[in-house]
Formats: sequence, structure tokens, C-alpha cells
Amino acid sequence: MHSKLQQVYTPVCSHIIQLSIGDDVFKKLKSVFAKAAKYIHGKGSFTPEDLAHKNVKPLITETYNVFKGALNTGITTEVPDAMLQKLLNDVFVFSGMKTYTQLKEASLLLADNRQIKPYSKFEQDVLKIDEKYNRNYLQAEYNYAVGASQSAAQWQQYAKDGDRYNLQYRTAHDDKVRETHAALENTTLPPSDKFWNEYYPPNGWNCRCTVVQVLKSKYDISDSADAIRKGNEATTRIDKNGNNADAMFRFNPGKQQIIFPAKHPYYPQHCNGEKLNITGLIGYGKVLLDVEADRCKAMNIIKRMKDAGQPFTIKSYENGGKIISTSLVDKKANDYSTVLNCCDHFAKQGNVTQILPKAFIKSPDYKKYFEDLIGTIYEGKCPDFKVGRLYYEHEGFVTKNKDNSLRNMLSRGVKQSSRIIIMDNGSSDNHIKRIVFMRKKEGQKIDEIWIDKNGQLRRLL
Repeated sequence: MHSKLQQVYTPVCSHIIQLSIGDDVFKKLKSVFAKAAKYIHGKGSFTPEDLAHKNVKPLITETYNVFKGALNTGITTEVPDAMLQKLLNDVFVFSGMKTYTQLKEASLLLADNRQIKPYSKFEQDVLKIDEKYNRNYLQAEYNYAVGASQSAAQWQQYAKDGDRYNLQYRTAHDDKVRETHAALENTTLPPSDKFWNEYYPPNGWNCRCTVVQVLKSKYDISDSADAIRKGNEATTRIDKNGNNADAMFRFNPGKQQIIFPAKHPYYPQHCNGEKLNITGLIGYGKVLLDVEADRCKAMNIIKRMKDAGQPFTIKSYENGGKIISTSLVDKKANDYSTVLNCCDHFAKQGNVTQILPKAFIKSPDYKKYFEDLIGTIYEGKCPDFKVGRLYYEHEGFVTKNKDNSLRNMLSRGVKQSSRIIIMDNGSSDNHIKRIVFMRKKEGQKIDEIWIDKNGQLRRLL
């Protein structure tokens, strides 16, 4: 795999245009790579299932954060949420397969004469892998992700105008532009022309070509067949094995709503029943099939990891109200049905509600679901659900003593949120108001109090 990747990346390394990946990022990646490498050394092997292990997942997450930053740099205009999610999903899968590829390569260095190497020796060997994947290759991939995300957002804007304007291909106009890319300079065609299906930039690693809208009256239309011929040449680079290393760039990031080429070497190419041609590969054929089967398994695991935690609507109303949940929410939790009922109460009134999962503060999921709490007195807490951007906590009781149950519900509730729903324990409204007033006078933050009586919610304060 590494020799194949060298052929993919090496020819463009001499004219890399450096973009902003800070040294702190490289240090972080080195740290999480070392953690993953130590894990596979202790295990003595690496399999696709290890991608979901707590010592491996941080490498996927940190790699994903790099490419998410590339999207933030490249996308400077508003894009539909659905499109942005597809682009983010694509870079997550790429990050996962990049992680799989480098750790698979590292696992091949585990043994020496069929004996697992001492960790000190193994560590020195795999540090070279980290340098290749998480610095050298990463730089080219980051540059490409910036350009591809910019192109995807740009295409989305241009598509709104249909063929009202023509599109024109332009290069960076400097001595680093490849001759085959320079040949495409000023190619002018309507957006509907099939040329843009395969040759919309970037057309290679570190390609800085762009496309602009132009008035139809200002520039002559190019010959489509000639443009396609030039595009074909711009995406042709034959490696030492006779393969076209640049053919994978023949796609349109905006139309396909992906960032990285589907034919990238990190990805398996023969899943879903597609058969490998192993004619003539006697003895080696089974090895090749096993390798590809593992890569397909890795891809499926990464896709499941991608889907984990993605929000989905479980109920909606015509007035726009809805209940959102995620696969991270524990549906077997004792209070799940109660929280679901609370969300339904607010959703019926036209509010967008979300059942929230439990998450540790240091996990990526915490920032994802509780970002608004960071920096507040509730940082590290996990309220039960949201209504819009407001957090709510539901509290029940186990004791029959009214005063004790009321005190316990309020004491637990204020630790999670200033908006609290308590179960009806038989206390009068006036009594509850007096207790809440005293707590607020003592400095406790309480903005709303709701009473849950047999599943019916009413606001008290």
C-alpha cells in the first residue's frame, strides 16, 4: 500500500503550496497515533474491529478535525445543511480509512522472526509511518480538501443560476501550474456541459485551478469535445505500474457532494459483490481477496461509526414541531419514556426538541451536544433534553415524604439546568413557589419550574 501511495503523492510534493496546519496539530496527531500504535502492540495484531476501540478512535477523530478545518477554510458561502453534512460524512469516512491504512501498515512491523518486537523497537519503526501519513500525506490531503470544499460550495451557488451564465476554467497563473492544467485556461462552457461532470477542479493534489461565472456575451464558447480531451490529459499521470494515478480526480465535488475521490487508494474498490480480477495471480490471489475483504469490513465499521450520534427525527407535527434523537440516547434508561413525553409536549406546540445523550465532558460527543454549556456553571452537566437552544432537566422522586422529595428534585435539578420539570408529589403550588423563591434568594439560578402530573405538563413559574 505504501508504495502505491508514494506513487499517488510523490510527484506533486515538489510544488506543494503550504496551507495552515499548525505544529500543534501535527503534535496532537503524533500523540494519538502513538496511543493507537501502543494498543496494537499490546494486542499483537490489528483488525478492522479495532477501529472502534477507545485507543484508536482518537486518531480518527483528530484526523477528521483536520479535514473539518479544511472545509471551514474552503467553504466561505452558505451551503444547505444537507450538503454540508454529506461533505462532513465524506471526510469522516476518509479519516477512518486513512487511520485503518496506516495502522494496518504499522501492524506489519509488529513481529521480527515471528516474535513480537519490544515496544521500544516497534515504536521507532512506526514513527516513520506517522511522519509519512500524518505530516507528508496529510499536507497534500488538507490542501486538496480546501480546494474541493471550495469547489463544492461554488458549484452549489452556480447551479442556482442554471445556464444563465457560462463557467470558465482558470489557473493560478504562476510557474507552479502544470502544463496540462494550463491548457484548460479559459475553457468556457455552460454548467450543463458534460465537461464539468469530470473536470471541475481540483484536478489533482495541490491543484489550485478555479472556475468562475462569466457573461455569455463576453466569451466565446469552447469546443466541448476538445475541452474533454484536454481534461483527460490533465487527469492522466501513468505510474510505474502502468496505472493512471490521476484518473480518480475525474468527478465534480459539488455535483457528487463528496470531498475525496472515491477511487483513492485508502478505499476498497471491490465491495458489494464486485469481484476482483485475480487471473494469473496464483497463490497471491487469496491474499489479495483477504486484504480487500478486510478493507470492506473496515469501511462498513467506519460508516457505522459515522452514523452513530447523527440526529434523526422520531416524530414531527404539521406546525413544525418535532422530536429529534440520536443512536447515542439510551432507550432502555428508566427515564427515557418520561423525557420523550416531555419533548412531545413542547413539540406539539411547534417547538423543535431534542432528547440528549449522556456524554463525558472530555469526549467529542459532549461538545457536539452540550457546546452551549461550556464556559457556564453547567459545564460538564448533561441535561435531559433541549427545546430550541434551551436545556431542560426532568426530575422524579422515590421517597413519599413531600418535603424531602421536593428538596431532592430541586437540588438535583438546579445542578443540571435552570429549567426544571419535577414530578407532582402532592405539594401545593404555593408551597413549591415559596421553596423556589427562597432558593433563588440564596443565589440559585432557576428560570422555569414545570409540574409533571401523570404525563401532563404545566408551567408553574
